Amino acid sequence: MKAKDGRPTRAWLAAAAGIFLALSLGACGDSDDDAGTTSVGPPNSDRIASVRIYQGGRWTLKGETANSVGAALAKLKPTYVSALVRFQAGEPVANYEVKAWNKVRAAVKKVSPDAKFSIELNALEYPTPAKLTAMMDKVRSRFDNEAWLFDFYTTAAKSRPEVMEAAIADAHEHGELLGGNAFGLAKKPTVPTGTDYIAVQDTAFKIDLDDVKKLAERVPVFFHLGNNPDLLKSTGCAWIREFTTKRRSKYVTQRAGQQDDYNFRFAYPVFFPECSVDPADPNARIYAYNAVENDPVLKTISELMSKYE
Repeated sequence: MKAKDGRPTRAWLAAAAGIFLALSLGACGDSDDDAGTTSVGPPNSDRIASVRIYQGGRWTLKGETANSVGAALAKLKPTYVSALVRFQAGEPVANYEVKAWNKVRAAVKKVSPDAKFSIELNALEYPTPAKLTAMMDKVRSRFDNEAWLFDFYTTAAKSRPEVMEAAIADAHEHGELLGGNAFGLAKKPTVPTGTDYIAVQDTAFKIDLDDVKKLAERVPVFFHLGNNPDLLKSTGCAWIREFTTKRRSKYVTQRAGQQDDYNFRFAYPVFFPECSVDPADPNARIYAYNAVENDPVLKTISELMSKYE
């Protein structure tokens, strides 16, 4: 297991250092009882960039290349790139995905050597521990990700606790951090022991921040925009199709400013969230928001990253 130095949860909310906390300290997420604040947080959480370049084997950023994505991210000097690639259960790992990952990662690492990267899986797609750990082994054999983000994490943890427990153990055995998306914040979502971080997301750009703060007493939390690309009325589709530049800048400014008061870190929407061109068409291309094409928003993100790191 790798050991990386860091700082306790409250400290990373105010400090500029963004390095891993020692896995040997252990995570304190608890599925039944409030166990006090854990000392392991989102990896390198000071400057989080939400990015998605591949999902279902398809490139999500028309007009961009791995080189241009890497160059844009390098200018932001992120300390954590969240969910760069998402895989379905059993999906093969393509050489072109690995090649793009390596290009983006190299560009970021050149200017931000301690930056960490995660890959996303859907927790509900794995009925047994063996199937999930086999997928994790397949992915890590091609990528050098330091972390995992699981969609529907707390839902799966409640219905299939043994699967998520196996995932945590497998990740930690390989020196990786693991967390995922929480749903049903008001009902105290199930957070397995050993969880390193939890992600929360808004619905129609709304979220109960008091519930977020309560969750952050149990496990470190970061916040990303809601993402359900198959629904045209989802947060992601509205962000891409309906929001003006001014409204986007105002929203990210608002959320960034709430971080300290509600004990979360904000994942800035650089190449994320997503929408489908035609959700009724199963072959529709999922595409991601591109802040590079929205320069005032990109400038706002850059300024906020520096202000709140």
